[in-house]
Amino acid sequence: MTDTSSKKMHSSPMLHLFRLLENLSVWVVPLLLFAGVLSLPLPKEVWEEARYGFWGIGIAIVLLYYFTFRANRGDSALGHALSLSALLVTFALPLARLWHTGASESYVVGGLLPMSDAAGYYGDAQNILLGSSIGAWSPQRPLFSGLLASLLALTHQNLQASLALLVVINAIACWFAAREVQKTHGALVAAMLSMQGFFFYRLFIGKAMTENLGLAVGLLGFAVLWRSAHSKHPWTGLFGVFLLAFALNARMGTVFVLPAVILWGAYWFRRSGRFSGLFLVGGFGAVFFASLLNLILLKQVGIHNGSPPFANFSYVLYGIVTHSNWMQVTIDHPEITKLGSTERFRAILEVTIIAIRQHPWGLVTGLFRGWQDFFWGGYSLYSWLSPASIPLDLVLRPLAIFGVWGCLRNWKTPGASLLLAMAIGAFLTIPLLPMVDAGIRPYAVTVVILYMFSALGLLLLLKDILQPLFRRLLKGELKEKRGGVDPTQPNQAAKSVTACRTVPRDMLIFGMLICLLSVVGPISLKQLAAPPAIPASFICPPRQEVRRYQINRGSGINLVGNRKIDHSNLPNIRIRDFRKGLQFFKESPEYLRLLQLPPATAILATYWGWLVADRQLVPPKLGFVAVCGQMQRVGQDLAIFQATVIQPLPIKTP
Repeated sequence: MTDTSSKKMHSSPMLHLFRLLENLSVWVVPLLLFAGVLSLPLPKEVWEEARYGFWGIGIAIVLLYYFTFRANRGDSALGHALSLSALLVTFALPLARLWHTGASESYVVGGLLPMSDAAGYYGDAQNILLGSSIGAWSPQRPLFSGLLASLLALTHQNLQASLALLVVINAIACWFAAREVQKTHGALVAAMLSMQGFFFYRLFIGKAMTENLGLAVGLLGFAVLWRSAHSKHPWTGLFGVFLLAFALNARMGTVFVLPAVILWGAYWFRRSGRFSGLFLVGGFGAVFFASLLNLILLKQVGIHNGSPPFANFSYVLYGIVTHSNWMQVTIDHPEITKLGSTERFRAILEVTIIAIRQHPWGLVTGLFRGWQDFFWGGYSLYSWLSPASIPLDLVLRPLAIFGVWGCLRNWKTPGASLLLAMAIGAFLTIPLLPMVDAGIRPYAVTVVILYMFSALGLLLLLKDILQPLFRRLLKGELKEKRGGVDPTQPNQAAKSVTACRTVPRDMLIFGMLICLLSVVGPISLKQLAAPPAIPASFICPPRQEVRRYQINRGSGINLVGNRKIDHSNLPNIRIRDFRKGLQFFKESPEYLRLLQLPPATAILATYWGWLVADRQLVPPKLGFVAVCGQMQRVGQDLAIFQATVIQPLPIKTP
């Protein structure tokens, strides 16, 4: 008896240690593979296909996701590690292509440097770290600049590492959503959802854009709502509503999804009576709390009397009324651009109201035009802004229609009812998000709705039409589905969802961590910032101004002669590759200015534009520097500070 109890005492710590190591491996191994993909020199064809391909990479990753999610059917640590590794590896490939080629695309130059909107968000994140207020752009969406500031602080202001962390966050969020779907609908739906999520997010990989935060938290919110729908746990649903509201504060989009989900939850979680009053009040409370966090952050890090959140919608509204785009108001009323941010938005609202009074039907026809552009226009959430994806678009759209039909046929089931409610909310918001303004970007938070429809449509098609051909391959999944939408009799995974009636611990921690990094992190960082002052003895030559900058590892590029290195790899970019990438901006004034930059030039991303200097002027020691030079404004999207003198300041990088 004594020997048995002694063995149990000795085995218990070992068992706990084994489980701890097992749980750590779920995260450590995929992250190591992610880092390996970013650092290894893979064949150029692999990078090109991962960044710009569709059919080849699409089929490959669907198969990869399918078999790794099938390995996850038992909810084992090995299955989790395999499926998460698959997503992290594939999400890393497009980022590796940017870093190993120095390519330029929308919002990024030389594989790293933020451009246009991205430069504004990155600059405001730097302002927070310097103890300053954010500028006139980020008040529209301060949460992303807050998250970026926190990530920069964690990485010692390494922009490259921070962008990699954003990719990790989105890959994990996509994995959470696919994992919850896989538990109820099988590996095929999870793989299709992940593939479409990859194609959408690929547009923003390596770019400091708000879609990084909106998509990640939107996917996480959907995963939590999906869990709550199948477990019938209202508190889990309220957390999902909060995450969805937080995501829409980070990246404004289909806002009517929020009341639609709240009304769905009030009906779905009712116990006695027609609606659950508790969920109704709690849902709107969750939306209010998420919006309050956004306002608190703006109050703490924003400029005094700055523009209110989402004030730029006034531009969009004028474009809707005049059947044009969001820039039309600056063309019709150029005097508005000379006003301050707050006065400008008020003036735009005034001229918009006047336009509505003069042409009352303009607003109505403009709203219908939004639906027309969405369903029959040149943009599609299944084409991902590339003509090469049109054949794929022609496949996925009919599948989505098939999926909607399946959900309508099973509207009383958990997943179908949730998707239909979210789709109704998104449909009502479409006219307020014209495709001619921002394309598919405003749909980042709730794009998962359409991707679920197409994934379910494929499963429904296989069951009703092609089942005999795929019986052996898909027999474990097709037996468990009803109309390709919900299982008639819950399988073991679905039972585990019902048994676990609360938010999974990993999703809860992940969601709360993102919120804390986006709100509490930047507020604390601004309060703790103590940048050094430029000494009075530092005097610049005539007609030059003095500025303080900070040189950080991973936040700039070096232009190198073509014969100096064999291939580009950040931070060293061959001048030939750099100029080749600039072809993307060939029609802009920035193109000619950047084309003039010679080899042996260092370009550093800063809180205000780029710091450009001869490579020999840049000190090897990281930290704050005092700089003499001249500021040059190139076009609307680029500011360059051409340095002639750089002197380190007596302080170490925090």
